[in-house]
Amino acid sequence: MTWQPIPTPTIRAVTPSRRSSPPRLRAMTILPAGEKSNGPEGSSLLPRPRAKPASIRATSAAREVMVFAGADADNVDPLKVPALSLFLGFGPMLPIVGAGIVAIMSTDPIDAVAIVGGTGWASAILLFVAGVRRGYGFAVRATPRLVTLAVTLGIFLAGLLAMPIFLLAPVIGVAILIAGFLAVAIADPVAARRGEAPRHFARLRPLQMALGLTGLLLLEAACLHL
Repeated sequence: MTWQPIPTPTIRAVTPSRRSSPPRLRAMTILPAGEKSNGPEGSSLLPRPRAKPASIRATSAAREVMVFAGADADNVDPLKVPALSLFLGFGPMLPIVGAGIVAIMSTDPIDAVAIVGGTGWASAILLFVAGVRRGYGFAVRATPRLVTLAVTLGIFLAGLLAMPIFLLAPVIGVAILIAGFLAVAIADPVAARRGEAPRHFARLRPLQMALGLTGLLLLEAACLHL
């Protein structure tokens, strides 16, 4: 009997090719039962949408602020005051001026009614302006500056406390409103240049607040003669 060696099998290293490698799994979202998808018929899986980068979100927020303010973000002079802003800016100041003129030229009890009405209206204007500043500040910046928050809070408190103080000391109450209007005339143009408010506020706010301050000074003069 002749012994013959058994051949040893040759083992080859197989390198997986790209075709043989398993496909990469894409992030998918499972839809709730009964909800239809926009994909192939019968499919309940959709690609998960990618989140926008922070820079794109900030740019989109700034564009939304400009559009909300009545401006075309693509083709417009950013310093041009829109017609709607002119109407809503100067219109509410006219009752304050009118109340101041009536308070100066009238006698009791008409002058007292004009003073109370003008002061109450000016307080409401300051509260509204504080809300506008707060809205724009959070729309443009996720975390507004501490200075912006402090100024907004100061304007709000001036509008909130002016009327109760006016009932106790009319001269002091109107003086608080004058300080609040001055703060808006100074702070809003600065915020507009920083991009924290519409650019046209740099032109609108000083003239708008100057008209309101004219009425408040007339009301203050009338209070001194009570």
